[in-house]
Amino acid sequence: MRNDFTLDPNIIHHIIHSQAGSIGKALIELVMNSMDAKATEIRLTVTPTGFSCVDDGQGFSSKQEVLEYFGRFGTPHEEGDATFGRFRLGRGQIMAYAPTVWRSHSWQMAVDTKTMGYAYDLEDLLHPVLGCEITGSWYDPLPQTEYLGLLQEIRDLVRYTPVPVLLNDVRINRIPHEESWDYEDGFAWYRVREEGSVSIFNQGILVRHDASHLWGAGGVLVSKQALGLNVSRTEILRKTDPVWKHIEGVFRRMAGSLVRTERRNTEAWRTHCAHLLVSGA
Repeated sequence: MRNDFTLDPNIIHHIIHSQAGSIGKALIELVMNSMDAKATEIRLTVTPTGFSCVDDGQGFSSKQEVLEYFGRFGTPHEEGDATFGRFRLGRGQIMAYAPTVWRSHSWQMAVDTKTMGYAYDLEDLLHPVLGCEITGSWYDPLPQTEYLGLLQEIRDLVRYTPVPVLLNDVRINRIPHEESWDYEDGFAWYRVREEGSVSIFNQGILVRHDASHLWGAGGVLVSKQALGLNVSRTEILRKTDPVWKHIEGVFRRMAGSLVRTERRNTEAWRTHCAHLLVSGA
């Protein structure tokens, strides 16, 4: 007799807690979900005691969608129906930091992993909500310094999102095509500088800052196409992703050209060359 595999609750615990690198990244997962839901505006409100994330996207339009896409971790997206999501895992990150209430259309889902375990309460809403509203209170209130750092982290993470993002009623993102760039092609926007880190954004969301010695220059890269990333979206699949390979090649040529044009052997370039020499590349 053939039987389906089942998923142990400990795996759900791992999905929720192992991905949760920071509160900022957990909140940005909600922002990315909103963009995947075709939101035209996303409003984040963040305080030392809690948060809300409100969008005007598609939300969960039926009970069946709630059961399939909210109540189940790991349901794959169909090709082309999401910009950021692949397996509907990211929403679990926020559940590590706060009990949450999700309202969308005619449904409300309440989650509190500390008191309810890995389950959720599903109720009907008397007054339907357009899009999706998510609210929560931090399990541990944030000290002032941590709170201020969180606000800055959010600003950094969503700097080039194509959808307006408001943080505590102030818009914090820039529209890439309205910015001035050194170069642009069908893969990315490119800006190169003599020094500093290289900030890499996947379709507007910050992935990481590369040290300048890796490139011999600093700058900003904002991909137009989806980069291949690991599950937690903290690293690029540099060896296998064709989009990244193209962007990398363009930026390396730009970095080398900058040094030659300026006729300056910058600290970043010297360190870069030293690393190449040591590695034998």
